[in-house]
Amino acid sequence: MTTDAETIVNFVNTLDVSTGDDELADLAGLRSWLADSSVTERDRRNAVELREQLRRTLLAHHDGADDPESLEAISALTDGSRLALRFVDGTAELASQRPGFDAFVASVVNAIVRLQHDRQWLRVRICPTSDCLEAFHDQSRGGTRRWCSMEECGNRSKVGRYRTRTRPASS
Repeated sequence: MTTDAETIVNFVNTLDVSTGDDELADLAGLRSWLADSSVTERDRRNAVELREQLRRTLLAHHDGADDPESLEAISALTDGSRLALRFVDGTAELASQRPGFDAFVASVVNAIVRLQHDRQWLRVRICPTSDCLEAFHDQSRGGTRRWCSMEECGNRSKVGRYRTRTRPASS
């Protein structure tokens, strides 16, 4: 079963910034990713916009806040979804009254609400390394993890800062 954080992380990571590979680049890609042939080109455009607005606000999470403009855009993108309250094993959640992309939007909305409720929303972040920008869920004890991977992005960033500090001044 996919966790709420994984729902957001997996969706945002459908674009690999380092390689340019985009699973949602065309309609066939979205249909494959959602395993649903009923989605439309409009759904694909909305999915890409939702993904990029999520990326924007997740990047702001490093400062302990959301990006207000991206939250407004996310709200606008979910406005058209016909959601209804359902109880699954006694737990309330929003469910789509329509299949396809709306059902996926409902899963994103549920994930965000539960992550906020569990105080985990601000721990879902984007790696700030410019050639990475991968989403990750910070599960560290202190909640201060900065990079998707300390071994790769963290190390490269720290080495780069060290080299900048220790580089001899040019004459």
